[in-house]
Amino acid sequence: MKKVLSLILCLILIAAAVSCAKEEEKNSFDSSEISFEIKIGSEVKQIFTDINSNEEYKSIIYTSNMINDQTGYYLREFDTRYFLNSKEDYRFFKFIEIYVRKRIFDVKVFNQNMKEMSNVHVEKKKDPEYTKLLNGSYWKLQDFDFTILVEQVLYDVKEGKVPSKEYIKLFAVYKHLVEIGVIRTDMEDVHTRFLVGYKASLTNEAKKNPNVVEKNEDFDTTDSIIKEFASECNRLKVAIFDSCIREKVSELFKNMADNIDEFYKQILGEFANIPIFEKYDMDVLYSKLENLQNSDLYNLISLLSTRYDNNKELLNLDSSNLKRLAAVIEEKTQNEDMTIKKALLGNLRTAIIKLT
Repeated sequence: MKKVLSLILCLILIAAAVSCAKEEEKNSFDSSEISFEIKIGSEVKQIFTDINSNEEYKSIIYTSNMINDQTGYYLREFDTRYFLNSKEDYRFFKFIEIYVRKRIFDVKVFNQNMKEMSNVHVEKKKDPEYTKLLNGSYWKLQDFDFTILVEQVLYDVKEGKVPSKEYIKLFAVYKHLVEIGVIRTDMEDVHTRFLVGYKASLTNEAKKNPNVVEKNEDFDTTDSIIKEFASECNRLKVAIFDSCIREKVSELFKNMADNIDEFYKQILGEFANIPIFEKYDMDVLYSKLENLQNSDLYNLISLLSTRYDNNKELLNLDSSNLKRLAAVIEEKTQNEDMTIKKALLGNLRTAIIKLT
């Protein structure tokens, strides 16, 4: 019965969403700023596309208002228009967003959303404590419980136990609570704890998967403190992920000498879209190429072409160091007697020149 009711509810929501979309199209003389922005194809339309869950929706609604983030203006207006005085906890369905935008009914996302909604009350007990600060539900707590909450979350923040993508929004919440006086602490101390924790959280994430760099949210805010913190986070993200990728690339090229089959597998698999040549020393690479079996060097030339086939963006990132490798090959082989190995290195150089 629950599943049936959920299905009916969601179909109603789909119909309402489509109806609203059509109404917006018909009302070409609507004077509202929101309608105008949608009609001219503003990036504000991207907001819904980038949201993946109900919790994320509620978090953006609450924190963007606190930060006075202009990019969240449309979402706040939307929520006020359709959910004002509503007690519904589940307001966002990703499958509806996909349907309205693409006219595609994604069954997999639908089933996932239904499971999440049917378990919403059970999952609430399992939600991390920091979500209470991000969605504003901390206002319903007793003072003693609130004090415990902010201390526990601040500890988790410093220890890097909070996902890195939540740090900027959480920082804004703590800043707000300090400013209104319900948290009696120094903002400099909060700032330090958040930066230490952000670095720890990001480092853990980068070590697990350095290939995926999740973009920080861009806050269009006039708050200089939040702007500066967001800038510091972005600088840390670039540095940490670059360092982790370089470590992974170093391990990859070790396999060129130790386990060439694994090297081939990795370069066409997990490193297929990673600029590995950009992150490696070409003089060191040349010494490895010299020690390769001729058959492996021959295969590497073909692999190079396969790697950049229909991937110009990756080639652009790698091209500078590939040109450097071509120059190193020329420098090291120009005055030596010709051998199969030297001829293959020359073929590699020619392949690089054609590519770049």
